[in-house]
Parts: sequence; structure tokens; C-alpha cells
Amino acid sequence: MSLERWMWIELIGFDSGKSDFGVKDYIDNMGFVPDILSFLLSSPDFIHQHDSMAKDAILPWDVCTYGGRNYGKDQGKPAWTTSMLKGLIEELHKYKIKVFCAVMSVYSYDSFHAEWVSEHKELLAVARDGRQIANINPLARFKTGEYYEEFFIKKLIEVTKDYNFDGFHCADGQNHLTLSLCASDYSDNMIGQFTESLGIILPEDIAGKSGDNNERTAKRANWIWRNMRVEWIQFYARRWEEHIGKVVAAMHGEGRQMIFQTSWTRDPFEAIYRYGVDYGKIARTGVDWFTVECAAGTTESGAELGMNDTFFPDFFYKVLATILLTKPAIRNSKMVALHFTHDMMENWEILRHLPTFLQKEGYFYPNLFCVNKDGRLDRCIDGFMICLANDIRKDEWKWLQNNWTNSFAVMPQSVKGATLVWSEKALENQLEDYVATRTAPVHTILYNLLLKGAPVFASVNIDDIDKVKGPIVVINHHLFPEDELMKISAYTNGVKILIGRKEKLDSGHDFKFEDVHSPNQLLTCVYGSSRKHEVKIGDASREEIPEDLMGVEDPLYYCHDIYSRKISESFLKESAKMISFLS
Repeated sequence: MSLERWMWIELIGFDSGKSDFGVKDYIDNMGFVPDILSFLLSSPDFIHQHDSMAKDAILPWDVCTYGGRNYGKDQGKPAWTTSMLKGLIEELHKYKIKVFCAVMSVYSYDSFHAEWVSEHKELLAVARDGRQIANINPLARFKTGEYYEEFFIKKLIEVTKDYNFDGFHCADGQNHLTLSLCASDYSDNMIGQFTESLGIILPEDIAGKSGDNNERTAKRANWIWRNMRVEWIQFYARRWEEHIGKVVAAMHGEGRQMIFQTSWTRDPFEAIYRYGVDYGKIARTGVDWFTVECAAGTTESGAELGMNDTFFPDFFYKVLATILLTKPAIRNSKMVALHFTHDMMENWEILRHLPTFLQKEGYFYPNLFCVNKDGRLDRCIDGFMICLANDIRKDEWKWLQNNWTNSFAVMPQSVKGATLVWSEKALENQLEDYVATRTAPVHTILYNLLLKGAPVFASVNIDDIDKVKGPIVVINHHLFPEDELMKISAYTNGVKILIGRKEKLDSGHDFKFEDVHSPNQLLTCVYGSSRKHEVKIGDASREEIPEDLMGVEDPLYYCHDIYSRKISESFLKESAKMISFLS
């Protein structure tokens, strides 16, 4: 059994008053030794203000605890210092635990200490309405023209060497912007990079710098999002690829590793559309590990983002679809699921308030699979990272460990149901197609099929389709290029079920049915089956298609769905039944 057990923890999860900083007590309480431990050190000033280890210094409170929350501040123990943290890492290394550091991009307006960014506010992201956001944009440039990333990487190397961290955990704000691209970063800083990289000049009334002119910033942002949306997104995707590539090269150059965290529970397409982050390109930079965000329990319960009166039902199925789509996108990279237990800073508690939901996640996520190039099954995830891993009781650790070991105990030789076919080229084509037509993306269709009971528990990269045995499902086949459609057409190891628009369909199907919502309605088409299944597509509620698709406002936060064309419940139910019937 191969099971990665990782911890994401605040520094105050250990004991600054003990000679071994409480490491033995912590491990005894867990009942096992974790493989990786990442310190959530919160403030980026842990990196910015690092000044060698020559002089012992007290660590700011927002480094010791996420967001500087007061819990434990008056615990009667010594304040954490730089030498203590180094000693703690040494103690953890005695148990062969790899130790990583993670910082966010947050700016706290000098609430806990004099912050470095107070002298470099040109690095703060700018919202669409011209407001500066309290987050650094890691892709920005200093006033002098140098890239912030060059400074950050230099300091990161110093930090990892001086403390002897095993690597960097690139998480919230360091892996994507805090707000979606529809809302940021529209600073002069990033607009300058955008126009330079494309070699374009914006219309006269929005060209040049906006400075503090919020009205001009908003006008320019609105023009770009309406007229150059695809280019804007692709520009950010290139910059994130460049940025992460530099961080990875720096860590590897020092013999250290890099963990990259996905974009707030979004699948490969929405990571690109919302945040300009392309998982496939990030994987090819040489990232050692991915942590995939799986915030189903927190989101369904309404605890995420503090929206305790707003619930997001069925988010669990969105996470399942995200996992199934992410694994073939990063292919050979290892992936660990972020297992949301509790977070006192963000004020949510799943471990104790929704334990059955956490157990469901613990059993289901490891039993999603990807067919590899040798035709064998790989688990989509290789283990769990607990978020957050402090203040968990001994009996709770035993319960969590029991769930994991049971779910990883047996590796199946095959999986009942259909295998989803994934394509990087179709993903690339989806961006322009979605912007132009708002046809539902693959993720939207897939999670709805899963919700309706479709047995799709495995995925495969189109390059390895010939290694699959049994029925396959191809969603939005109209986005696949001709050479890949030929591979699908040549597939003879089972039934083929294509769901998408009418374009690019092979003749010779056994039967088909289509949705009621036109134009460009979805169609399900079956090849290679003599079994007939009665289909009933009932009347559906009227669809109000916006006249101005480019004017549709996109949501700021990941838990709100992006707009797409309507799909009738009866079409989804019949398609799910069809997959089940033919599996």
C-alpha cells in the first residue's frame, strides 16, 4: 500500500517551551510519522525580511499563526524565534520527515509588524474598479522595472538553506491571484507587461498609465475583459508558467523540492479561465508534487469564505469531477488531496461537525483512477494533506488513519463503469469556444452526470486511449482536433459514448438523442452497441440566453459557478442512465 500522509500546520501546533519543541508528543498523539510537514507561516515577510541566522530574532505573530489570530498568544510559553524554528526543523528531520514552508501573498497593513510591502505597494494587485487589493501579485514588477519574482526567489533560496527546509509549498496567493482574472490584476504594472508581451497599443482613451484614476482603470479593465479576454487569460497563463518555472529551477538547483497547490478546487479549464493557471504547463516545469484542493465539506456546509448562511449543495460531485480531470492533465505528476479537517482562522470545523462527510471524502477520493500508458490503473491521488493539522486529538488521528488505510488497502485491476477521455488540445480549444458560445465546459457536464449516477470513476489521456478496456465517454467531442477524433473513431475495446454539440460527429452511430435547449444544444451519441435503451427527453423550463454573452458577469469566488448554457435535467438523467446501461 502506497499512501502519502502530509500535514499542513501552523507553527503554534508545536511547543516552543520544550527541548524538542513538542515533536515527540505531536508524533505520539498522531500515532504515526508523516511523510511531509508543511508550515503555514502565513506572512510573506517570513521570506521578504529574512536576514540570515547570525542573530536570533523573534518571529512576527502572523508567521507563528495563520493570519495572526490570537489563539494561543497568551499560552505562557516562550515566543518563537528564528533559532527555535531551525531547531524544530532539525527535530522533525530526526524522524525522516520532509519539512516545507508555505507563505501567502497577504498584506495586513502593518497590523502585526512593520511589513516589507508597505514600502513596495506597487506590487499589490489592483481590482477592476481601481482599488488596491491587500495581496501581492507575485508576477508584478518593482517601480524600477525589476521583477518581484527575482527578489522573492533569491530570498526563498536563503530561507530554505538557512533553515534547511526541504522545499517550498506554493499555496494560496503564491500559486494564483486571490481574485479571478475578471476582477484583477488591472494595475499599470500588469497592463504594461500585457501590452509589451503582445506588442499592442490599447485604444487612445485607455492607453497609458491610470495611476490613481480609478475611473480610467475600470474603463480599461472593462475594455480588456470584453475585447481581449482570451489574450488576457493566455498572457497570465504564460506568466504563471514562467514564474513557477523559475521557482522550481531555483529549488531544484539547491537540491530541494516544490509542491504546487491547485487553484481553489477548480478543474483544469476553470483554473485557466478564472486564474490563468494551466496545470499541464505547470507540471512540465518540473513541479515535484501537486496538492489538489478538495473543499467539498467546507463549501457544501456554507463554512467557506465565512458565508455561513450560503450553502453550495452537490459540491462534492464538483470535486470528484475536478480530480478526474486534473490527473490526466498533469499525467506523470504525483497528486495529494488537501483534506479539509478544520481551520480556526477561517472558522470552519469539518472533523467534529461533519465527520461522516470527511469520511466520505476519505473513502471516495482514493478510489478515482487514471489509466496510465501501460494500461494499468493509477490512483488519481496518492494520499492526503491534512488542513490544518494542529489541535487534533489522538482518537481523531486514529479514526482518520483508519479511513485512509482502508481506502488505500486494495488496488483494483479494473473499475466498473466508463472511462472519461481527456485531451489537452480540447482543453486549449475550450477557452475560445466557451467565451464565444458559453457551451457548458467538460467539468460542468461531468459533475452533473456524476450527480445523476453515471458510473465514471476513471479517466485517461487521449494519448493512452488504446490501453483502455470497456466503454469510454468523450465530453465536448467537438473540441477535439481531427487526429484525436480519429483515435476515438478507431477505438474498438468497448462502447463509445460522445456528448457534445453536433459538429464533428462520425456517421454510423447506433443511436442518439439531443437536448431541447437550442441553438447549439448538446447531443449524446452511441457507437458500438447493439443494445437499445428507451430515452425520454421531456419538456424543459425556458432558457433565457443573454443577448450580450460578453457582458455576463463572472463570479469572484470559486464556490460560485461560472455561467454556461442550460442543460435540461432530463437530458442529463438520460445520458447518465445511458452510461450506466452500457457499462
